[in-house]
Amino acid sequence: MDILKPFKDMGKVQAMKYRARAFKARNTRLENEVQRLQALIKDDILTLRAATKKYKGNEYQTYEKAVNEINDKYIGIADWGVLQTGSIVDLRAAFSIGEGIKIIEKAKAPAEVKWIESFLRYNDLDREVVQEFAKEAEIEGKIAIKLFIEERDKQVNVTARYISWTDKKYTVETDPQDYLRYSKLRWRPKDKDTDEVLEEAEFVYKKFGGRINRPNEAAPKIMKCLTQIENLDKALRDWREINDLYAPPIPTLECEDAKAAKEMNDAVENINFKIKK
Repeated sequence: MDILKPFKDMGKVQAMKYRARAFKARNTRLENEVQRLQALIKDDILTLRAATKKYKGNEYQTYEKAVNEINDKYIGIADWGVLQTGSIVDLRAAFSIGEGIKIIEKAKAPAEVKWIESFLRYNDLDREVVQEFAKEAEIEGKIAIKLFIEERDKQVNVTARYISWTDKKYTVETDPQDYLRYSKLRWRPKDKDTDEVLEEAEFVYKKFGGRINRPNEAAPKIMKCLTQIENLDKALRDWREINDLYAPPIPTLECEDAKAAKEMNDAVENINFKIKK
């Protein structure tokens, strides 16, 4: 007869009680953490539910509202979709402009080719500037360039300078008989009482979206999926919250025999432990 058996059994019972208390304390900490995280996202969940009642597939239905939002997302000050919008704009610009502007000589015109090369080089259009112009065209769906004569180092050059619609809110006037002939470009400077007007020979204007008969509304390509971009960004955030709430490791308990396992199981049931809690 093993006279030490009662003491061993008592030791096992004490060990199981200790494990049960430790498990209960840990479970309480987990419950508190879940409640804390739920409180953090409670307002967002309520807002999300309320938003679904008036959900729209496109929240940006005007050109100005869309371009302002694309601008905010691209420069990183919007609430949602910053990473996605920046990546899409940069990628589309890279594919659109490729290796830059290429000069193709269809007939012998060495003087003209030399002038064009000089013009591109003077305005950095053979380097990074043309890439920046492509980005601006992706954001605004159009681009306007001011042309003017500039004399530097006793040389006369034609300078090309980008005009931002986001800053200037310029408008383009067309020939009444030809939507594609842009006759004037005008905007009101913030520090003046009169409009700044460029005549036909003083600017270049090109739109890359929208209807031909609406020269001032050139819907950017990304405008059509702004709402979906925001929803994707919100979903990524929701997945992270869900993972933080419901994906912690599930504790495992090891027992020496069937009796100890039953006692431990009863102890767990008494504290109402459930998977995912």
